[in-house]
This record gives sequence, C-alpha cells and structure tokens, in this order.
Amino acid sequence: MGMKYAKDFVTNNGKPKGTKISRIPQGCEDTNFKSFFEEFYPPIKQDFGGPGNLANTHADQDISKVAAQQVRAKQLLFEKMGDLVSKKVYVLEDLSNPVEITDPAEQGKFFAESNYIVQIKGTKHQYIIKWFGPKATIESAQGMNKATETLLGGNFTSDDSSFVVKKGQEDDSFMSFFPDGFAILDEARIPMAEW
Repeated sequence: MGMKYAKDFVTNNGKPKGTKISRIPQGCEDTNFKSFFEEFYPPIKQDFGGPGNLANTHADQDISKVAAQQVRAKQLLFEKMGDLVSKKVYVLEDLSNPVEITDPAEQGKFFAESNYIVQIKGTKHQYIIKWFGPKATIESAQGMNKATETLLGGNFTSDDSSFVVKKGQEDDSFMSFFPDGFAILDEARIPMAEW
C-alpha cells in the first residue's frame, strides 16, 4: 500500500520517471531520514539515583540533535575527501593478504565471516576503512594493519585516515560509499556467481 502511494505521488506531482523510492520500516529510520525532521524524537530524560543519601544524576539526550551531528560529520568527511577519485574493496582471505573485489555484484555485499578493507581515494584525502566481520582478535587486527601497509606501500601520510567499522555498526558515512546498497551475508565468502 505504501509503495503504491509513493509511486502515485511521484506520478501525480511531476517528479522525474526514475525517482528513487525507498521503503523504511517504522522503527528502522536511519539518521539521514531523521535529519529532515527537527523534532523526530523528543529529548529523553532519565533520573538515576534514589532517596536518602544516594546521589542523584540526570541525563538528557536529544536524539534529533545526535542525528543532526551525524549528518554534519558525514558532510565534513566528504568535504575533507574532496571529489571521489576511486573506491576499491578488498577482502582479506588469509588475514593479511588483501584481494581486490572486482565483481560489481559483490561490491556492497560483505560476508560476515570475512574481514574487508575499503580504500576511498579523494582529490584531497584518502580513507582506509577496516571492516571486521568476525570478532576482532589481536591476530586479525595485526593482519588488517599489515594489509593496510601493503595497500599504501608503507606510506601512511597526513593525507590518509584509517578507521575501524565492526559488523552491524556501519554508520551513514560508511553506507554512503555504497549507493547501490549494502548487505551483510551471514556465511563464509563464496563467489557471487555461486551464491
């Protein structure tokens, strides 16, 4: 029903034929969606503590402000990067050997039992995003660092930034590098042709 309403809205209001429609289930709204509404959530107030000599504390959290801050952080990331020059996705098959994923069908599909590196080159800055599917261990972190060093040829400069993203904790900044969608496949990696 909702998709039909959205399609009718596009048609009846003279929007371009290829206008993208996204379905967002209630309760699953992301920060990008929330940023269009000044008061999407009312501030949350909680009191902690108790009667008598126990200390009382008070917490306020305005979710709409947090969402706006996340949108601003995403804008700053892109301003620092400049224009996109290239995006490469690598899977670490043996903890430290980065293998570039060239199949476009696999670009936004990460397998939960693998670790990945996303190398984003801009005209002004480069980001190295280390994505951990399985629980990060000392060995996997060391392997990820070795793979990063290999990709950068040992030259990590002030024009490079590196950060870690754990499975299930992808934010809007990370997701924006996958405009055709992003999915985590809950299994060991296999070629997309066999999936």
